[in-house]
Amino acid sequence: MNRQTVKRLMTKGIVTYVAVFALVLMVAMPALALMVNSVGTREIIDHSIRSRDLRNKSVTTDRIAPRAVRRGKIAKRAIRNEHIYNNINDSKIRYSTKTKVMTIPAAAFSPRSGTSFELRNTYLRADSTMTAPVLLPSGARVTKVEVLGRMETGGSAKFSALLASATDIQSQSRVYTTMATMAAPDTSIAWWNLSTTTIADPVINNATKQYFLQASPVPLVGPFCYVARARITYTIAAP
Repeated sequence: MNRQTVKRLMTKGIVTYVAVFALVLMVAMPALALMVNSVGTREIIDHSIRSRDLRNKSVTTDRIAPRAVRRGKIAKRAIRNEHIYNNINDSKIRYSTKTKVMTIPAAAFSPRSGTSFELRNTYLRADSTMTAPVLLPSGARVTKVEVLGRMETGGSAKFSALLASATDIQSQSRVYTTMATMAAPDTSIAWWNLSTTTIADPVINNATKQYFLQASPVPLVGPFCYVARARITYTIAAP
């Protein structure tokens, strides 16, 4: 057998091999695709796929089913402090809303300058408007205001109270805004726990405003009234 004959046979063999391989590949491709699409977690042996087998950022949040990763699936010390610091900020933290009550005693009220007043253990008595500062945390939402008080004698005046805000004194343009008003239904000398849940602009903003309560007779013409205490109910988001 000469050299040319050997070359022809080798060429035919290679062509035949390539043709057979291409035919096998064409037949096998659908089966391989079916296998790839049908491989589930049950077909994967434990610990057979490791982190080095996954491309960086190939597993993203949108590819993880809800509640698929549970506490038992996370290895000890897998989440480190740097992971938390770099990925969690205030906008991603959900705080629970808590309801709180602030009590303002009679001693916190001050009568208007130059008027008659008497402070006892349980009440302040005055013949003018009595004012107490309201110091709530910024972001708090006022939901209810209560003031306990009464008139000294019967007549035409009624016991009343209000919650108000004022722009900062340093702005030199002090503007008062009434947030809530309350008044006794009659002019009797009975103690009234005035209350309201109707609050205008209820969110506290200490950066630009100051807040205060006032108790007084209406009209403001000489009669004495008493204030025993006040309560402010508010909600605030806190950890």
